[in-house]
Amino acid sequence: MPAGYARFLSTLKGHIRKAQVKAALAVNDEIVRLNRRIGKEIVTRQKYGGWGSKVVDRLTEDPHEKILDKAIAIADGSCN
Repeated sequence: MPAGYARFLSTLKGHIRKAQVKAALAVNDEIVRLNRRIGKEIVTRQKYGGWGSKVVDRLTEDPHEKILDKAIAIADGSCN
């Protein structure tokens, strides 16, 4: 092994870990903003649009909108 290789490898691993943590925090931040936005839109429609309390159930059961299942699961913490 060249001199300094182990230290160089360790430094690279540290950079990778730091970038992974930074990326995970950015994703989490965006999910929190998305959840707030979804929640506000649902509450607004319930309050002013005459939508009932079952709107979340309807959204998760809509067969044409499977992407909402994941978003709502993330929003309510049931997604692992």
